[in-house]
Amino acid sequence: MAVRPVAVLLACATFWMSPAAAAPPRLDPEATTPYVWRVAVQFDSHPLLPKDLREQILANVRAALAAPLGQLGTVDVQDLAAAPPEWGPLVKKFAKEGWPALDGSRELTGAKTHFLRVLVRGGRYRLEARQHDGSTGLTSPLVRANETAAPEMVGRLAGLVVAPDFGPVGTVEMIEGDPGFVKVTFRGGRLRGLEKFVHAGDVFAVAAVLEQARPTPPGARGTRGRPPVVDETPVRVGRPREYTLLRAEAALSDGACRCRVFTRFENAFPTGRGVIGVRCMKLATIEGAVVVRVVDPSGAPAAAGGLLQVRASDVDFTDRPDPRDELKLRNGVFQSVRPLRNVACVVVGLGTAREERFPVPVLGAGPVTVRFAVNADEAARAAGERECTDFWSRVIAAQEAQRALAKAISRLIGAGKNKDALERATAGLAAAAAADRELAAELDRLKQTPVAKDKRVAELLDDAGEKLRAIRDGRGPIEKTTQDLTAAVARSEDPTRFEKEFRAKELNRQIAQHVERGEILEALDLYDELYDLVKQPEIKDRKARLAEDWQPRNAEHKAARDYITDAWRKLTGLVEIKGGLERLKEAAAVLTKNDDRLGLLNLLASFETTYGKLKDILDTVDPSAEGGQATLKDIEAISKDLRLIEGETHATLKKLEILKGK
Repeated sequence: MAVRPVAVLLACATFWMSPAAAAPPRLDPEATTPYVWRVAVQFDSHPLLPKDLREQILANVRAALAAPLGQLGTVDVQDLAAAPPEWGPLVKKFAKEGWPALDGSRELTGAKTHFLRVLVRGGRYRLEARQHDGSTGLTSPLVRANETAAPEMVGRLAGLVVAPDFGPVGTVEMIEGDPGFVKVTFRGGRLRGLEKFVHAGDVFAVAAVLEQARPTPPGARGTRGRPPVVDETPVRVGRPREYTLLRAEAALSDGACRCRVFTRFENAFPTGRGVIGVRCMKLATIEGAVVVRVVDPSGAPAAAGGLLQVRASDVDFTDRPDPRDELKLRNGVFQSVRPLRNVACVVVGLGTAREERFPVPVLGAGPVTVRFAVNADEAARAAGERECTDFWSRVIAAQEAQRALAKAISRLIGAGKNKDALERATAGLAAAAAADRELAAELDRLKQTPVAKDKRVAELLDDAGEKLRAIRDGRGPIEKTTQDLTAAVARSEDPTRFEKEFRAKELNRQIAQHVERGEILEALDLYDELYDLVKQPEIKDRKARLAEDWQPRNAEHKAARDYITDAWRKLTGLVEIKGGLERLKEAAAVLTKNDDRLGLLNLLASFETTYGKLKDILDTVDPSAEGGQATLKDIEAISKDLRLIEGETHATLKKLEILKGK
């Protein structure tokens, strides 16, 4: 898989409720009001569900739920077919429609209504359960299910599929001066036992409570031409707030707790006509893996899925994600590589264009579906960004290849293998020329693409162009060596003398090259080898002058030199290189202050090696693997810093050359 650096340089402040938003009227939190929990059980008409078993199941469910609830409220478990009229129209609607009856808003009753279906399928008992909360209008997210072949186990399993979704409900209150957090006061919060149901880390779904006119009953008629008489008492309904969750930050205190708000909206809680408050309900969240399916607004798989970056954290929405936050793309869905606890702060991004945030509860169910619109322009932009960063990495590879070629030629010449060196040089130059033509044409094409107008991409392409010019400039010494090698191989009448002359010429060339790159220690070593070869006193004088120029001016200068020539070049991993950048900037400043031309040349030469290390790391990164996206962002940020230091170093050296000429 091709790998590409990704730069997502977006503002990453978490969307909280706007502090300026007007708070809705406060609802009664009902802190001393007990819960009313109704369980309507719908039985299959089947010989394996005789009357005595149905009665036993009702009794077992009642016992399983009443004991944990204690003084917090009452539990009433009834056969759906015999449910009392005061349980409201929802029971009748469920009997007719099944689970779809729980969708949509309806009048709040203040009671929790749990529906339990007991089915017989293939000789096994299947149990399904889901709740509608009459204080918030929220429905528990999942239809919980379990099954058994043993009739004596049905009652116990029934309690297990119903109990988890008893969710305490609370009334939300803004906290002045504490944006991003709210106070939740719970129904029954001052009754004994609620502390068993609410803990730090628990997650709550949110709903706005609206007060509105009671609708006219269908078929209502007036008398003597008058309109029908209707009940003008307003009704309350709950409206779920999508992608808005609360997380308890501490244990209960006096029936309330402070909660953090996670939302994808600028204003977390709706206000306006009819809204009289906000309530929440605890969800039965777990610690587990998260699977995200990204679709477009129509529900179809999102376009350019391979260009999307998806991450998720159970801490917060952050611009400095943990590498483990990255979700891997497998079989069309994005999967977390580690378990998340209770809440997943999912971020979906497309190139540098934008990011969108989706807080979702961790429920351990199937994939969570989020809608992320991708238009053709954004997809093209993201693809263009990747193409440009790919090109930049290929230029870095070409730069490394040329440096490796020069070293290989020098090693062969040093070993007296001039013919092999000539063959290596000839083939290497031909390959380099072909690569140069290809890269130059590619650069011209990329600069004409729309994405090249982006400032970050333009800087990347400009840097690639500078490196291509440096590669061409560096080809000259290799071409000169190739000419000398051609002559050396052709002359064989006095091989010993010629070999000595050629070796001396090559050493002089290498010394000049090392000096131009600021590699003074290497140049000084080669002076010794050159003197041993030609025995000329002038060689020792040249070495002494160079050694004197290389002497640091003071302790600070020496420390800067030592860091750039030794410690900086030894850094290997991404973490080490990233950690060494500040020290590198300080050292560069010291060299500039001391007008250290040789040290700055050495600094400039070090960038090729560092870029090569980054390229090696880049080649091992899978963007969809664990930590892939975070690694790509770090590589991009480090490269940007290096290019900045490199540019400043070039400018300083140019200034020093002008002063030297004067």
